[in-house]
Amino acid sequence: MSAVWSFDVYDTCVSRNVARPRDLFFLAAWSLLPTHLAPWRRHTIAATVMWARVFAERRAHRLGGVREAVSLDDIYRELSLPGWTGLSVTVLRERELELEQDCLYAVCPNRARLDDLRAAGQRIVFSSDMYLPPDFIRAQLLRLGLATGAEPLYVSGALGLTKRSGRLFKHLADREGVPLDRITHVGDDAVGDALVPARLGVRIMPFEAGRANRHERAGPLRRAIGDPALTLWHGLSRQARLIGSTGDCPPGLDPIGFLVSVAGPLLTAFVAWVLQEAKAQGVRRLYFVARDGEVLMAVAQILAARLGGPELRYLYGSRRAWLAPSADPRDPLWRRLVVTPGQRNSPFDLLARLGLEAGQIGELLAHAGIPPDTASKPSAPGQAMIIFDTLLADPLVRGALTGHAEVARSAAFGYLAQEGLLADQDWALVDVGWSLNCQAALRRLLVAQDLRQAGGVRGFYIGLAKDHLPASTAGAAFPMLPTPGSVFSRRRVVVEHLFTPSTDRSTIGYSEAGRRYVPVLGPEARSPAELTFAARLREDLLAYARLAVNCEAVWDDPVRYRAWAIGIATRFLMMPTRSEATALAVLSINADLRHEQSFQEPLCRPLDWSDALSIARTALLGPQANGGLPGWLEASAAMSQASVRAAVGLMLAADGARNRIRQVIQFAPRRRGA
Repeated sequence: MSAVWSFDVYDTCVSRNVARPRDLFFLAAWSLLPTHLAPWRRHTIAATVMWARVFAERRAHRLGGVREAVSLDDIYRELSLPGWTGLSVTVLRERELELEQDCLYAVCPNRARLDDLRAAGQRIVFSSDMYLPPDFIRAQLLRLGLATGAEPLYVSGALGLTKRSGRLFKHLADREGVPLDRITHVGDDAVGDALVPARLGVRIMPFEAGRANRHERAGPLRRAIGDPALTLWHGLSRQARLIGSTGDCPPGLDPIGFLVSVAGPLLTAFVAWVLQEAKAQGVRRLYFVARDGEVLMAVAQILAARLGGPELRYLYGSRRAWLAPSADPRDPLWRRLVVTPGQRNSPFDLLARLGLEAGQIGELLAHAGIPPDTASKPSAPGQAMIIFDTLLADPLVRGALTGHAEVARSAAFGYLAQEGLLADQDWALVDVGWSLNCQAALRRLLVAQDLRQAGGVRGFYIGLAKDHLPASTAGAAFPMLPTPGSVFSRRRVVVEHLFTPSTDRSTIGYSEAGRRYVPVLGPEARSPAELTFAARLREDLLAYARLAVNCEAVWDDPVRYRAWAIGIATRFLMMPTRSEATALAVLSINADLRHEQSFQEPLCRPLDWSDALSIARTALLGPQANGGLPGWLEASAAMSQASVRAAVGLMLAADGARNRIRQVIQFAPRRRGA
């Protein structure tokens, strides 16, 4: 065990809620300027002050002589502002310190580490390459519960020594009376906190999570000279990640904390849009459909404190739970739910999706003349539909399905009535979206009982698939992404498994328990590690929502914030990095209606040339040609060897371009008379 533990301060123990340090200077000037100024003038002045502050720090370093570091006083002695800015250097300095304090928060993983070390009786010191006064830094460490009054603090600006030169570590060792190899240093900087101390013999524990990931410094922020909203939005993502719980995930899953930086903004923007749209449409009650609706409803409960909106309820339901109760063998759209392209469509699977038991299925298939050796043999969708029609024509099979549907329908109506869906029409569903099969099944249920509520079924969704069911079949649907067929719908299993994690099992039906109806849940197909990760990521997403609800920059321009959030998520889905894909490869997906263990598949995996050929066949022939490809091709390509990655990348790019062209043609406004 080390004699001394040294902790870097910024981005290790504390961090700022802005994307870049210089953005703090911009915000300081911005906050001091009169709000009645024209936006362009206010922006020009704030940007001028920001760069003046940056260049003053550089001049102070050049004029520092033998001192390796400078203090805040040194910097402000070099700062002069043009008179037309109307700002005072003295006032700006005070405002910078005020904002510095306001924007700081504790980095939770290292606060927990500090507590553990103290409990073990270890000696702790803090060291920082920073221009701020030591008294100010110490006050923040104390305020945030990161330090005690007796723990030393070594600051480069006061000592004139830096960690990057190594002299601050030597000074620290002399003052603490220990050799360098008895010091363990924790920090985020690749040079000052890792390379240099390692060369000196100091034990290092790099804290890479403290650095902003690519989603927290992406897009317009790289080009922006100063943008109050963008820097706070990106800073919000980083803050949610650093105060969250994914840093303590099971082995192999801990690198996935970056997901909150992608999913947090998207879910917050979507739920805020739903609450506002529902309020505008006069919706009195929103039903968040299990399982994807679990985290969406929790986010809605947080945002509703600010935005208001309808009553919020959680509804246990699924395509499978509503498939048998809504059975109508005469309806080709109902049969489409049973015969699902891209899934295993053996005769056994077709009847199992309707909730029949395995033993009964075997008897029915034998009676229908389907031999055992073909009962579990998958078929292409077209052939499977012929087989299903043959089964429905068998009186015994049809009678069994009808009897099962009646029992399931009775229990389903009991549950729906209990949850208030049959009382009025002023409600709507909330789910991630895509084909509207779930909403259509619910609407068929209501139509089967000749209920007037059927005409008012509607739902709010992230997006829709190109082949989504029409309003005449499913009811009204309102997507946040207006054009169907986006990358979100094409990579729907990724969105559902990574962006809306649930700890619930799939709903497969309902049963009566005393005077109440309760959902019947299917088996859990995920591993304990995946369930733990889902629960912790969910908490991180809620932490993001709690931060966002109090961030004025989010609500000052919600339309722009929503576009920014969609852009971050789109970039992630289309261009994941190799390291992100590798981290996520430990997770599985389940696209089948039954969500059973046998249908679990890896989210992504390295591809070979046979996979590339399968992708080409799928592009030409459709989902029925899919030969066991992973659900997230972009991530799989990122994990593959260079030649395969290039070939698959070209095919995906061509497919994306074709989809965009089809969208333009299909959804472009038609000329009058055309």
